[in-house]
Amino acid sequence: MPTPLRAFRSPLGEDEDLNDNDDFSNTRNAASRSSRVKPKKTKIYSDFHVDLSGLVGINPAHRDDGNREVVNIVLMTFDALRRRLSQLVDAKELSTGLVKRADLKVGNICMTKGIRTNVTKRVGAVPGVEIGDIFFFRMELCIVGLHAQSMGGIDALHITGVREEETLAVSIVSSGEYDDEAEDGDVIIYTGQGGNFNKKDKHVSDQKLHRGNLALDRSSRTHNEIRVIRGIKDAVNPNSKIYVYDGLYKIQDSWVEKAKG
Repeated sequence: MPTPLRAFRSPLGEDEDLNDNDDFSNTRNAASRSSRVKPKKTKIYSDFHVDLSGLVGINPAHRDDGNREVVNIVLMTFDALRRRLSQLVDAKELSTGLVKRADLKVGNICMTKGIRTNVTKRVGAVPGVEIGDIFFFRMELCIVGLHAQSMGGIDALHITGVREEETLAVSIVSSGEYDDEAEDGDVIIYTGQGGNFNKKDKHVSDQKLHRGNLALDRSSRTHNEIRVIRGIKDAVNPNSKIYVYDGLYKIQDSWVEKAKG
């Protein structure tokens, strides 16, 4: 049976002794007799790092490089935790503070507790993820290693070459917010990231050739493969999206133009 979470405790220091009750009593008595002696205040941290990946069947090797089974385990664990957290919030038994979205909270838990896979960032296909796989939350893309940016549309990788270090784009999420167009099933016109929005969903500044956009520009010259995830509006809930992994693409051309936004 899995070990209950309550069984995990932070390790004791070398100088700690739980059975030394006499010294503790003497310290309290000394503090009460003299006004000059102040009781020692100990800061207790409620959150400490505990690797929970072993409880769901993920070993260190699977975290670096996964497979189909490990990807399914990670996604099922994420969904189970998200559902349970949503139930507790709805029943008013748990308050998540300012974060009302259970998917973001659970995604952070999975990332910090080791319940993830394909941590090693790479160019090309991700082990265990197949074309056509559907993801219902952006955090799911992160915990399976498909797209490491929970908000940004472009994910990049720093590569140290023979002459200098360069940054290449490894994946993009085409969510449709930047007037992206799909000519057919094999070609997509992707508008880069950046340019702040105002309340009317219009750009108030031009995009700049830096960060993710610069990585895409370099990938257009190196012709490396880029993972494409398409964001599609959910027919049941128009305010939400689902994400479909569409496979590997290569940049064919790039240009600068003034968009209608």
